Amino acid sequence: MQQTDRHMACHTTPRLRMLLDVLAGARTVADIGCDHAYLPILLAREGRAAHIIAADVRAGPLRRAQENIARFGLTDRIETRLGDGLSPLTPGEAEAIAIAGMGGTVICQILQQGEAVARAAELLVLQPMSAAPDLRRFLYQNGYRLLRERLVQEDARIYTALIAQNGEPQHFTELDCYISPALRAERPPLFSAYAEKLYTQLRTAISGMRRAQRPHARLEEYEMLLKELEQWIEGKDIG
Repeated sequence: MQQTDRHMACHTTPRLRMLLDVLAGARTVADIGCDHAYLPILLAREGRAAHIIAADVRAGPLRRAQENIARFGLTDRIETRLGDGLSPLTPGEAEAIAIAGMGGTVICQILQQGEAVARAAELLVLQPMSAAPDLRRFLYQNGYRLLRERLVQEDARIYTALIAQNGEPQHFTELDCYISPALRAERPPLFSAYAEKLYTQLRTAISGMRRAQRPHARLEEYEMLLKELEQWIEGKDIG
């Protein structure tokens, strides 16, 4: 057991710990794209969920997940399923659904294709590795309530987890897609660093647009967004 404990300790990253904290207390959790099943194993070992479903679209990773689950003696607590996106689940089966470690565009596709399952869940915990603005925009447009966000730093990068549930379509601005109202209201410790990094990325993108031979269709929109972000970084209330 000491060897397995050391193995898990090596893989318990700040991102994984953040997901554990957000999912704590859910009766049934589904981890979509479970890979090696580190999240399901920790959820079970720490008593944070009564039942966990570990799903993956690929047979190879799911087989490794099954081996890890068996190694920790958790086959009675963690169920594995093979399938694409949310297809292994039925609506209402999972109280909380975690989709983490994928690009934001892929997460949008999973939610769209498995809409009935996604809307029936009480909690969606979405951790995009890229395209977070596109994921927020999808949630706003498709009637999901973005309840809150969690930020965590791992190495030199800041990651966000979006906590959402079914709701109604809502009005939103472009700024809301980059830094959500929930994140702006809470302003967690990593907020300034997160906003400043977005600001730098936008400045780089705008610089490239200005150098292009043809005017970029979204240049003016990005310039306005850059000004709004700058105001937030300076602590000014822009409404």
